[in-house]
Amino acid sequence: MNKKLQSLMLAIVAMLMMPSVAKAEAGITFKFMNDVTEVTEFDSSVNVYFYQDAIEAFELYAYPNSYQQLSDDQVGQTYYYRTQMGHTGEVTIAAEGNTIELQIRKVTVTAKDQEDNPLNGVRLDMYAHGKGVTCIGDVSTNSEGQCSFYVVPDANYAYSASYYNYYTGYTNYELTGAVDVTNDAQVDLIFNLEASPEITPETKYQLKIVPRHGQYPLQNMGSVSLYPYSEEKADLSDISWLNYYNDCWSTWQVPGSYMIQDPYGAWSDEIKIENEGKLVYLDYYKVTFTSKNTDPNMLKDFSVNGQGMKTDGKGQVDYYLQPGTYTYFHAGTSTEFTVGKQDMTIDVTCYNVKINVVCSDPSQLNGIELQSADGSRQNLSLKNGSIETALQPGDYKLYYNGMLAKEFKADANKTVEIKLFSVKFTRNVEGNQYDYVYFSKSGDRNSYENLYYNRVYYYPEGDYFFTYNDPWSGNTRWTDVNLNEDKTFRRMLYKLTVNVADKQGAPAGGIYVNIYRGTSGSNSSVTGGSTDDNGQFMTYVDADDYYIVVEGYDTKNVKVTGDDAVSLTVPTMVHFNVTLNGEPYTQDSYHFYLYAENHEGDNINVTFTGAGKAQARLDTNVKYGVWNYQGVTTITEGSTLALGTISVNSTGSGLAFPQSSWNATSTYQIVVGAPMRLAAVPVGEKFTKWTINGVDYTDPMIDFTTKTHTTTATAVFGGTVPSMIRSVQTDGTIDYDDNYINLPQDVEGTANIYTLDGKQVKSIGVIGDKVGIYDLPAGAYIMSLKSDAGIINARFLKK
Repeated sequence: MNKKLQSLMLAIVAMLMMPSVAKAEAGITFKFMNDVTEVTEFDSSVNVYFYQDAIEAFELYAYPNSYQQLSDDQVGQTYYYRTQMGHTGEVTIAAEGNTIELQIRKVTVTAKDQEDNPLNGVRLDMYAHGKGVTCIGDVSTNSEGQCSFYVVPDANYAYSASYYNYYTGYTNYELTGAVDVTNDAQVDLIFNLEASPEITPETKYQLKIVPRHGQYPLQNMGSVSLYPYSEEKADLSDISWLNYYNDCWSTWQVPGSYMIQDPYGAWSDEIKIENEGKLVYLDYYKVTFTSKNTDPNMLKDFSVNGQGMKTDGKGQVDYYLQPGTYTYFHAGTSTEFTVGKQDMTIDVTCYNVKINVVCSDPSQLNGIELQSADGSRQNLSLKNGSIETALQPGDYKLYYNGMLAKEFKADANKTVEIKLFSVKFTRNVEGNQYDYVYFSKSGDRNSYENLYYNRVYYYPEGDYFFTYNDPWSGNTRWTDVNLNEDKTFRRMLYKLTVNVADKQGAPAGGIYVNIYRGTSGSNSSVTGGSTDDNGQFMTYVDADDYYIVVEGYDTKNVKVTGDDAVSLTVPTMVHFNVTLNGEPYTQDSYHFYLYAENHEGDNINVTFTGAGKAQARLDTNVKYGVWNYQGVTTITEGSTLALGTISVNSTGSGLAFPQSSWNATSTYQIVVGAPMRLAAVPVGEKFTKWTINGVDYTDPMIDFTTKTHTTTATAVFGGTVPSMIRSVQTDGTIDYDDNYINLPQDVEGTANIYTLDGKQVKSIGVIGDKVGIYDLPAGAYIMSLKSDAGIINARFLKK
């Protein structure tokens, strides 16, 4: 049996033992659930927002039983989500997909007047925890006085139902109430349209809020906003705008709970108004920002949480703040600080830093940026290559056109210098004007710039590396460079000509040439292309060792130190005919490949010039096979490659190979005229005969050469195998592990073990109930054991 057939039989056995795996895609399926029942009756979408580190990462739109696909780079990421209805949760994206179930409950509303007539146009607004909520569905009643919608389950909903009576001068009627929507809920509304809405004025009381420092009220505090009290302090609408007058903020309000936010963003505690006026004191503490430098800090801009002031003649400024965390901005730097329940002083002393930029081209002195410790950057306007600035203590970075040029610490008055040097690339071969070089800071190959040839670029002093990107770059190496002066790099390229001819000396056009750097094809291809009509392929390469391959036919090593040429040989073109089941081959010619019997070299492309007319470069002393077909044969000029089929099956209790189970038919594509091996293995019944195209053969193993396009081979089994054969499992297998075959009883005899193509690999005497197979390589085998108790024939798969 040939190697192709043996490999196919092993693959069939392995495939039967492999579980099927379904392909999955990352994505999210949204399901709206009413307890355990899926809701699909509405077609509105719900916005779902996904967050990481409190920042929105992406947004999806959820419909009932909808699927939203995600990208592969989101697999394994964990997100927190919030829907516009109020659902929240956490999800880790899985490669096989996720399902998010959103629980909702149905609210059904009926609205009638006092005479039991349905009311059309009654609108219901729902509130939870003091906020309006998003409802999915109809929130206004129809002509039958009914509507229904869905909300997130909650026990503490309040509702406001409004109805405009157009017949009584557009009178607005309103009903309010509470409803538990832990489960589906019913809201029944009855409007008394005969009663006019009454407006009862509410009593208001004066609220005075005095900000103070110690026992003294503060001056000029500006205006603040008054809000209804909320622990969340988010998404609020202010009630009133309070101006600062007579050393306090003052307003008249109805009884309730309130809070204010001062100009610096600080929130007050809860302020309750009951049945009398209220006087509230807010304690503020003085924060003095001071500097040991009177110049340049005097009259400089200074701000805390966006509220700006000017420093005084001593270079200091006073702020009055409530306890909390704030940020001040000074000298180009923002810094966070915390205020406790006592006055405090913060030293913002600055150091004078002179920054010098040295460059041979003064026009390149723009684009210098200074980055502070908080990550903020500011552009520096240099004069004659220098600038002096005042910096607070800390770590700083200087950038040139976005590239890090220098890091320094502001810990004293000092001078910092950065140097810029020019970089220019040239080459000895003319190319496309848009060819370029990858140029990057050392240590970061994922971030680089494209530098075009014959142009001058400037970079800060430091270590860099580059590689070429042009038609002749291929697998060029990265080159390290220390930029400590103006530099020009010249690339030297040499012409390499590859001449390809067939074995009769004729130029071979259309042959693809692959050129690899090094002495083998283990590296990536540097360049490649097809030979012209003269059998030539020309390119340019760097000085180096190269390995040249022409479509797997021929290879050659060459060391390039100047212009060079090499010659390689390919087989002569052979023209032949291809038939399938006796007819000219017209199937998928694009994927029709040959392979050499010894499997050396690449797949051999076959070109079809018409129905059943083919050509390929072949050696006359080599047999070739067709991928997906059994058998090999010789192909010569004008010969016919005939393809057909063979059907192999069995009757009775036994196995027919090539095949994996009895009483089934396996059909194989074959090369007509090529030999193949048929093997019959009895399992439970004796082998009787092979019937091949109506002719009987008594040998269980046959080397059969096909002569026709269609062949049928049947292995016939019948009669009982004596003694122990009945104990063999009905599928032809026996109990075994990776070390031993376990026999059903003690025996004395000889076990012969064969591969599926009939080759004997082991013969061993057996005394007892085990046959050792630990020394066999992985594969599929047949065992025939002749003993004093009878014959056991069985197959097994060694892993």
